[in-house]
Amino acid sequence: QIVGRQIVVSDKAKADALLAQAKAGADFAQLASANSEQNKDRGGALAPLDGGAPRPVPRVALPTPVADAAFALTQGGLTGVIQNAGKYVIVKVEKFVP
Repeated sequence: QIVGRQIVVSDKAKADALLAQAKAGADFAQLASANSEQNKDRGGALAPLDGGAPRPVPRVALPTPVADAAFALTQGGLTGVIQNAGKYVIVKVEKFVP
């Protein structure tokens, strides 16, 4: 399982720009709240919040290309821009839960 957040947008250039901002140290939850087309209300959290923190999600809860990229980050961190179902996704893995 992973604890993480995502940003989902329809435009690759916007996704690339958001990834650059995240890599430069911008607050990922704030970027997600301001820009993501999914889960904006919870700062892009992959799962519902529990006491303000995202809950862990299993690999099967994510689309395969997103899961493959996110679960490769066993030390946490940012994925690149992932194309999935006509959208562009960036995932920040906050914690890997074996």
